[in-house]
Amino acid sequence: MLLLLACTMTPPKTPPALDADTDADTDADTDADTDADTDADTDTDTDTDADTDTAPVTLSPDDTSLRYTGRIPVTKAGAALLWPGSSVAFLTDAPAIEAHVSDVTGGNYLAVIIDDQEPVVIGGVKGSSTITLAEGLSGETHRVEVFKRTEAWEEAVVIEGWTLPQGGTISPVEPPTLRMTFYGDSITSGYSVDCTCDDDDPVYKNHYETYAAVTARTLGAAHHSISLSGVGLTRSWWDGNMLDYWDGMTLGDGAWDFADWPADIVVINLGQNDYWLGAGAELQGAYVGFAERIRAEHSDAVIFLVLGSMDATAAGSPLPDYLDAAVGILNAGGDDRVFGHVFPYVPGGHPVASVQADMASQLVTAIQDVMPELR
Repeated sequence: MLLLLACTMTPPKTPPALDADTDADTDADTDADTDADTDADTDTDTDTDADTDTAPVTLSPDDTSLRYTGRIPVTKAGAALLWPGSSVAFLTDAPAIEAHVSDVTGGNYLAVIIDDQEPVVIGGVKGSSTITLAEGLSGETHRVEVFKRTEAWEEAVVIEGWTLPQGGTISPVEPPTLRMTFYGDSITSGYSVDCTCDDDDPVYKNHYETYAAVTARTLGAAHHSISLSGVGLTRSWWDGNMLDYWDGMTLGDGAWDFADWPADIVVINLGQNDYWLGAGAELQGAYVGFAERIRAEHSDAVIFLVLGSMDATAAGSPLPDYLDAAVGILNAGGDDRVFGHVFPYVPGGHPVASVQADMASQLVTAIQDVMPELR
């Protein structure tokens, strides 16, 4: 059973003291007494072991058994999950798991996935809290993942520590060998994926069901999502664009070291906000320039320029032509590992989970067509 609650950690039990009278009574004790004392001591030892096995275990955020995926600054004090899809995973034999988190906005939601079961949503709590991720688990080893559904507009969820309240151990999961990075806007972030209402309430944001996350899971890849609702390549709904954020550990800090996590596949889905804000032919050059920046950091990656599935790909929009022309320019310049794909326009606002799933299916096919080893 999974639930959200705050609780106080139970302190470790004190092991019972062993009987100290045995030495004083050595001469007077009969064989029977000696046997009885021995049995009592054995029982005491057993109780001590049981108490040790079930004593709470605490873990710092930078414990080496935790595998973080995403651009996540991790210290002993905390791990800040800012970008959508930022996650942490581990293996455990513990019956129960708690995470100690803080959220300054109270607008963040996390998905908890145990053994690849359906995600359970937790969150929406402002300030510091203790979240029970799981309880009543069997003694077998389980895979646990905590995945950020919401985006950077909700700021970071900071994991400040972990507790196994009934004891247990954790160990690392094996990381995928395939790595993907996605750059995008609200479509990639997961805006209103869980509601046809096209509403900006963060409870409806769900990066876990976006084409980006589903594509990565289908291909068995780890992925980073550098995406932000409202951002464009040349124009955004504020003074800035993706060039201000693409190389950041956090928003706009330019602190990401690409050598730390070289991507095998990079997907760029930008242009929808540019289209709404009146961008024209300058987008063609912007696509070329951004792809060249990506190539400078990922010399061997396959790069996909994609667009859609909102009205930037509707009939009459020039953006698909700009994208196709940009791919042609890059290929003609000697980069034959850049490809394009246009998701057909689907009316109805931001793509919901079913539309995102179809987008993922299209993208998986497009990737496998040029990387048949991933079939």
